[in-house]
Amino acid sequence: MAATQPTLPSGTVSNDLLIAALMKVCGGGNLYFSNGSYTKVEADAVFDGQDHWATEKAAKFYQIAALMEKPGDFKSTATMLKTRDREYEGKRSNEVNINVVGSGELSRNYFESPTFFDTDQIMVMESADGANFVIFSGLNFSFDHKGEIDGLIDGTFHSKWAGPNTTKVYLYKNVVETAA
Repeated sequence: MAATQPTLPSGTVSNDLLIAALMKVCGGGNLYFSNGSYTKVEADAVFDGQDHWATEKAAKFYQIAALMEKPGDFKSTATMLKTRDREYEGKRSNEVNINVVGSGELSRNYFESPTFFDTDQIMVMESADGANFVIFSGLNFSFDHKGEIDGLIDGTFHSKWAGPNTTKVYLYKNVVETAA
């Protein structure tokens, strides 16, 4: 069988696959949360300009803390279904860890309560320059704290879910200051 060029999803070009095109949300950025979830259309509207995000953030989000130098990791794996001569992708499982510094005792108590971890959340990781974002939408997060230094708590928010990421994870790079 001869090689054929892969068909990329609609809206994706080959340059999107280059390392230089990958987004980095740097340490020094901030983490915000709100209850609920975004559809792709809703997220696109909020993150089409930094001014739209600023309005949404002021009305519906709370800042949790600053992102650590290594702000977190995201893993998505698929179980493989085997037949006699082939393997097929089966169920997909996903996990995200978001590392923060600078929470206080009251916020730690809230993050450990059912009011927080039993509710679908939107977590927005914002880069230090305010132009790059990673959004985790409609997930339940647990919070593990690592230590207390000068009254500030370092911790990690965790979430696991099954299925595709298309309705749970959104990336926005180089968001303009003012939407057109």
